[in-house]
Amino acid sequence: FEKLYEKAIQTESDIVLCAHNVVTLTPKNNIKKTSPRILQNAQYYGKNIFESPQILAFSRSYAWNKLYKREILDGSEFPKGQFFEDSAVIYNILSKAHKIELVNEPLYNYVIGREGAITQTIDYRVFDIFKSCESIVKHYKKIEKFDALKNELESICLLHIHTRLAALTQKGSLALKM
Repeated sequence: FEKLYEKAIQTESDIVLCAHNVVTLTPKNNIKKTSPRILQNAQYYGKNIFESPQILAFSRSYAWNKLYKREILDGSEFPKGQFFEDSAVIYNILSKAHKIELVNEPLYNYVIGREGAITQTIDYRVFDIFKSCESIVKHYKKIEKFDALKNELESICLLHIHTRLAALTQKGSLALKM
């Protein structure tokens, strides 16, 4: 957080994000592998999403790899009880930032394969991804920026929907798939 804060102060940015490590666990919750995820597209940062729409895709919907100026969060709430709530809110928050910066080093360990994680839970809530996408589209239409960012927003929504439905086909019950 100190590095993110220093970058925010130094560059007068509203949001600063960092790269992360992907930590894969064994079935007994031991670390199997750690893979750094450094962003290859650092040149797009230092702007806002309207000057550099690629930031939308590269920043992803993670809430945990970002530091936010407090005012940016005003009026933003994560939907209670909804799965994939990050994607319902984070892309909308990005639209409020005058400048988004990057600390391109892995400062967070994202653990995959952890039992009980939302990404490991495949039940009827997998369809909450549609609520998240609806939130994104409604927000950008409300601020009259949907048409300007249509390609990026559609790509983001399609990526999220595809990811969740692919997980459903791999792990979901037959009744849920139907």
